[in-house]
Amino acid sequence: MATYLFTWNPATYPFENLENTINRVSKGEEVEDRWSTGVTKKIRKNDRFFLMRLGQEPKGIFASGYVVSDAPFEGEHWASDLKAALYVDIVYDRMVAPEGPLMLSLNRLEEIEPQFSWTPQASGLTLPDGIADAVEDAWAEQNTPRGPQRRYYVIGTKYGPSNMDDVLDKMTKASVVSVDWATNLGSLESLFGKDEKTIVADLKRRGEPNNSVLVLKRFLTLKAGDLIALKGSGQPRGTAGHLSIRAIAVAVERNGAMYSFSADLGHCVNVEYIKWGPVVELPIGSYARAADIVSKPEHIAAIFGTIASESSADIAVKLREVRTKKRSVTFKSEEGHQRTVASTYLTSAQHNALQNALASALLKVHGEGFVAMEENWEDITIENDDGSLTIYEVKPYADPELCIRAALGQLLHYSFRRGEVVRRIVAVGPSPIDDGCREFLDYIKSLIGIEFDYQSVRI
Repeated sequence: MATYLFTWNPATYPFENLENTINRVSKGEEVEDRWSTGVTKKIRKNDRFFLMRLGQEPKGIFASGYVVSDAPFEGEHWASDLKAALYVDIVYDRMVAPEGPLMLSLNRLEEIEPQFSWTPQASGLTLPDGIADAVEDAWAEQNTPRGPQRRYYVIGTKYGPSNMDDVLDKMTKASVVSVDWATNLGSLESLFGKDEKTIVADLKRRGEPNNSVLVLKRFLTLKAGDLIALKGSGQPRGTAGHLSIRAIAVAVERNGAMYSFSADLGHCVNVEYIKWGPVVELPIGSYARAADIVSKPEHIAAIFGTIASESSADIAVKLREVRTKKRSVTFKSEEGHQRTVASTYLTSAQHNALQNALASALLKVHGEGFVAMEENWEDITIENDDGSLTIYEVKPYADPELCIRAALGQLLHYSFRRGEVVRRIVAVGPSPIDDGCREFLDYIKSLIGIEFDYQSVRI
């Protein structure tokens, strides 16, 4: 994915419905538009763009987004009927008032890279990767409320040139997250908690390359309370964005410290793990580095779910439950809603209603403290009298066979992650099983080495 600088000169081209567009984008709407690419023909679908106001003060970046057309195409020139121009279709993901304080000013851009031409004569200028990353960070920071707000990170779990060395188990056992950049420098404790400008200047003075600097300036600014998603991969699949999440953690202090250096893991920050388990796959791009900051609200919601909006006190309670194995139920909303990341990610009202109904029935039998919802991404988990576990996976499909097929793979993965403590796994759906499906269920039971069943729940 490449990044381009598009330009707008209000003196030569009126931006129709600008205020309305800003309001719609700020509400999370995916507002589409069309923009000139100058003479640039290499722009492709899913490429990133920043929109720069030029010509008259104030100058700077006031919008960003992604290209949604496959390639540039010809159309009537925006300033003349006598010639054509190249365009791409775009969708905005952020837009602020081009004369307001949230615009990323030309002065700030020139601080990022003084030698770059920030005032080109036409749209479509390529931003080199290092500059693009720095602009992305500055743009996110400019539009993040000031103060001690929580930040959200995506951090990798694989080391080595080909990302073949999986270190998640080492991280979880040590209760840390880590990166292996600049390990030749040894401990960077003196830089931990410093501002990014200080970190960048120090690392560049020591000769660190840009990739290392970009990772460490993010990692070394982690603070207590920040949420971290541990990824398996952030590499795109073809032209589509992709992100796989393996665990969620919160940064913490231990004995007054957060940072440490390990010969095995490199630079480490203390965390407590809130969730881990089956991989969650998301159609999200721009998180390919070893450490990235998540700033888009829709990405935060998709990656961290309800944890993102929980207070520090609520997360502390969740951590105590994880440590003590105490299980609890928080009933879910039964009003359907859609996240803006992609239509694939729908929260099903029927799923939640089924899950709530089953949890209520199980609470009556097993009592509080023995029934949990969404523990390590499991729909419902109960602790049996002998300490073993039964795990339920809810599917909202009317066909019981479809529920079984959809639930079985997840249930087996949960069982694998939990180990021998799992005694029984159960697929759950809204419809009673019939004779034909019963035969299918019995066939599965004959193949797998764990007790498996289907249960219908009425809502």
